[in-house]
Amino acid sequence: MNGYRLKQAREILRLTQGQLAESLGVTQGTIAKLEQGRIAPSDDFLHRLILQTGFPKNHFLKPSALEFPEGSLLYRKQTKLSASDRGHIRNVAMVAYEAFLCLIDRVSFPISTLPTLEGEPISVSAALTRSSLGFEPNSPIKSLVRRLENNGVICLAVPCEGIDGFDGFSLRIEKRPIIVIDASKPPDRIRLTVAHELDHILRQHKVEGTLSDTERVANEFAGEFLLPTDAMQEEMTRPITLSQLADLKMRWGVSIQALAHRAKELDFINERQYSYLNIKIRKVGWHKKEPGSKNLPSERPRALRKLAELLYGEDLDRLARDCSAKPELLKQTIAAHDAGRSQQKPGPGEKGKVLPFRVLD
Repeated sequence: MNGYRLKQAREILRLTQGQLAESLGVTQGTIAKLEQGRIAPSDDFLHRLILQTGFPKNHFLKPSALEFPEGSLLYRKQTKLSASDRGHIRNVAMVAYEAFLCLIDRVSFPISTLPTLEGEPISVSAALTRSSLGFEPNSPIKSLVRRLENNGVICLAVPCEGIDGFDGFSLRIEKRPIIVIDASKPPDRIRLTVAHELDHILRQHKVEGTLSDTERVANEFAGEFLLPTDAMQEEMTRPITLSQLADLKMRWGVSIQALAHRAKELDFINERQYSYLNIKIRKVGWHKKEPGSKNLPSERPRALRKLAELLYGEDLDRLARDCSAKPELLKQTIAAHDAGRSQQKPGPGEKGKVLPFRVLD
């Protein structure tokens, strides 16, 4: 048995070594030694492990995957995210990524040609990235995830029911850029998260200074990328009101709270006015649920689900067997991805395709 896979299954189930040990009638030390590869399990133990966890036998026997670090989970200020939640999210994301790898060898998939950002001013970085992705300099971005997938970025959704405080994280594996998100969030929040993580990827998680500096730069990039200064100078008018920001949200696909923060960054409002707007936002409950979000175009990732449909149709049990994955978990993960029905019309240069996949001969 591969001890790494035992630990992965345990963390997906959010169990401590002691809790798993108790459910299997062994000691915590036995689980620790198994995970470290210091002892081999008996056939009886492996049988009980499969029944208790629901993971197939082949999951525990397959080789370790490439290292899937926490990426920018280490950078984000996830104050509500426990170590257990981080482990769960990271390992479920790994299941999604391994399913992606199981599929990608059989199709053509674009190679990422995104630029690398090294010290450019935020305004230059955002403009360069917009140009690289084929977006107009001062137009709204409303299908960011699909455009990234079309440009070789692997975007994955993880089901996060019962987990509060998670939006997304990013990393690179073998030069492949990967963004992982909680797709249950509204499109405007996902769009801001993805833009934030895009900065981490383009700078390859390297910013001089503290982790707070890294986060600040990513936030500033997301603001300029989604809400360019020149465009906002034309769109925003004083006095800044919640109704004006609500109208801008529907045009630019960015939350009212993010627009208020951008208005402060661009000196349309001062700190006192910004605080006043936030008080009003909280008073009407918009800090938890903003109006209009349901009417925005979907920003959930699509590629993994599209690949599964293309190669397996509705037979996800067969895909789970091929990936040595827990069927229920794989199905939940794929279901978190966009089915494609809510996608808006393709943008310029996308040639009418939802995603540019072609099965290889």
